[in-house]
Amino acid sequence: MYQLLPAEEKHLDQIVPLMASTGYWEAGLRRNTLNLTTHQFIREYIAKPNLPFTTVLTPKDKKNKALGILTCGSKDELESSSVDYGEHIPTEVKHLFKNLFTFEISNSYHIAFLALNKSCRGEGLGIKLMALAEKKWKESQMDTLSLYTFSCQTSAIKLYLKAGMMVAKAINVEEKVPCPCVLYFEKNLRTESLHNFFESPAYQNITF
Repeated sequence: MYQLLPAEEKHLDQIVPLMASTGYWEAGLRRNTLNLTTHQFIREYIAKPNLPFTTVLTPKDKKNKALGILTCGSKDELESSSVDYGEHIPTEVKHLFKNLFTFEISNSYHIAFLALNKSCRGEGLGIKLMALAEKKWKESQMDTLSLYTFSCQTSAIKLYLKAGMMVAKAINVEEKVPCPCVLYFEKNLRTESLHNFFESPAYQNITF
């Protein structure tokens, strides 16, 4: 049995690998100018600032063991707590990933991280984390829920589609980088109406 708890500092070192599993963090951070390990960098510059917006999934009998995370908040909330670590990233890395770094998400309730340890996947826990994100989104009264994922993360994509999310934008990384594109998902009244677009009067009445 599992439970969802507000993240605490004692969870940080377990949160880091979960966050790292969501993208190509090692490639982008291993040559940082602070000479920190990727683990140390994510811990201090990403995990710790986001702690107030992070929920951990733990076994009921082991509250200190984080097996999953959900980090989410309004765009303003997440930006207000973020630490600008761009100056510590090599210039060539920032150039290669500039399309991602410069992409502006909508004014939305944003899921920054959603991840599970491999040991507990396939148990419906991703759906549980997604349901919590949707609950928080509705409580925020914001129009749109948003998130990113890489196009190779098929299990995550299936989860988001099942939750009613829709791809709003595909962001291509620089051609020199053998990397899948980044998919930006949104969910709002507009995307919900588009799920059945080809059966709608709006489509049926189009003149070709």
